[in-house]
Amino acid sequence: MEIFMYTLRVTYILNIITVFLLTIKKVIMHKKMNDIGLYYSGWTFGTALFISLLFNTTFFMSDVIANSWHNLGIANLVLLIVMNILNLFITFAVFFITKKRIAVNASSFVIYNMFSKKYIEFSDIDTEKSEYIFVLRKSNNVLPKRNIFGYNEYINIYLKNGKDITINLNPFLFSGNKVLLFTVVVKQLKIKRKTL
Repeated sequence: MEIFMYTLRVTYILNIITVFLLTIKKVIMHKKMNDIGLYYSGWTFGTALFISLLFNTTFFMSDVIANSWHNLGIANLVLLIVMNILNLFITFAVFFITKKRIAVNASSFVIYNMFSKKYIEFSDIDTEKSEYIFVLRKSNNVLPKRNIFGYNEYINIYLKNGKDITINLNPFLFSGNKVLLFTVVVKQLKIKRKTL
């Protein structure tokens, strides 16, 4: 039992260290990425960070300050295990949100996925088929501000080799230099815009 509690303790301490380092990475990325592309927005990161801090503060206060991990009942032990598992998922979410979304270079897009990145050369894009799509939701009497939360953007890129790629650019999820992206897509590549 003591080894198990030690494992839980090490897990939440490692999560605290990981989230701290990811926060530093996010700040550095914001400074570097402002000019060249998009990244996950501050509010998505802030929400995940707040939940992580809430969990880790709870662990620290109950373990170190209250010293209550030594005489836990079965129900409390199960709750502690479930919270530790959730904490791992939240730390992974913080990791994912600190990744870049898309960078715009002189002749290509670089799309960052979970553990990889994909280069799309402008010369490989079929600009006739590709579309920059705006999705607008109409408001109604019940939800008069529905159009604000229903707004979305994405690019459907069709490559000359037949493959297609959809890049989500939801303004609630992503921040950064959208002007550069829009200028490249509309003016340089001349990809047509479409509103749904």
